[in-house]
Amino acid sequence: MVAERRRDERSRSRTPAEAETRASIFPVSADSPILGTICLARTGPGASATTSTMSRYVLARTTDPVPGCSVLIVDRRAVNTQSDWSAVRERVIAVEEAERRARGRGPSRYPTFEPVLTPAEIAEVEAQFGVTLPDEYRTFLAEVGAGGPGPALQLTSLRRIDGTWGWVWEDDENHPWLLDPSGPFVETEGWADQQIATLRAAGCESTTRDEDDDFLDDYREVFGDDGDDVWHLERGRGATPISDNGCGMTGWLIVVGPHRGELRDRNCAVNPPFEPYVDARGNRHTFRTWYLEWLEQRERAGR
Repeated sequence: MVAERRRDERSRSRTPAEAETRASIFPVSADSPILGTICLARTGPGASATTSTMSRYVLARTTDPVPGCSVLIVDRRAVNTQSDWSAVRERVIAVEEAERRARGRGPSRYPTFEPVLTPAEIAEVEAQFGVTLPDEYRTFLAEVGAGGPGPALQLTSLRRIDGTWGWVWEDDENHPWLLDPSGPFVETEGWADQQIATLRAAGCESTTRDEDDDFLDDYREVFGDDGDDVWHLERGRGATPISDNGCGMTGWLIVVGPHRGELRDRNCAVNPPFEPYVDARGNRHTFRTWYLEWLEQRERAGR
């Protein structure tokens, strides 16, 4: 059942094609202050949406050099991917190798981390989704890796698949998670009200709130065969799964909303609460504190 649930969740992780953004980046010389130009092609009803959150990178914009495209000229100096992740990659690799030796295993044939992303690739990701990634995560992508070991089991991997960036877990590139930036992430306490608002906007007054699934049955009635997809994708709006915690459980990084940069823990039920990750003092974790706490715990356990 868990495996079926995880397949169902991955099958919902596609952004509808009718509101799809494609981004292509064309680099220029390394000594230029211009990182490159990004051609944004947005199709369908959402074509008028702009990537305003990219404004801090943009030196200039030209509209429709080719039909359906806008070109952003990106400032290399503004795409700052430097942060203090120094030695973290090496520390994780050392812990992984020590654990393998302790179990009588030789060196792994596979890299510990996915390759780091270049500033151009990070800019392309952010242009595709029309967001700025939380600084701690975007610098991790540039300095440590776009996937690899992490809390619980492992981090999800941020990959370009057939020209589109998405988050992948268990190497399942057929069902990447495509971030929906259309609104803020909805916290657990506001989720029921969000469902009521969505149903009301569709002309439906919700009936009875199910003890486990809230208003999922109403979504099925209003949206037909798409009801489950609409419901699940709306639940993950503004966030992305950032870690595979095993048995269908996942960690999520909030990308859009007032708690941007924080993480939430989701178990394997159909409609579980998204609980904040907190440290020993009860402070909410950001990506950096969450990852370093996990690393330090592993290092202590290996001593």
